[in-house]
Amino acid sequence: MYVELDKVNISLSFNYSLTISDGGCTKTISLRPPTEEEKDSKRGRRSGTS
Repeated sequence: MYVELDKVNISLSFNYSLTISDGGCTKTISLRPPTEEEKDSKRGRRSGTS
């Protein structure tokens, strides 16, 4: 899915990566569902780039 809103580009890929870009800056974060290990420990960490 791809949305452009006031010169901000927002996309969500099939593997749950959310990317937001405004031309000068791009951020990508993972929106994957938690793994069983993360559910059990009630903790998790997601990767991101900027």
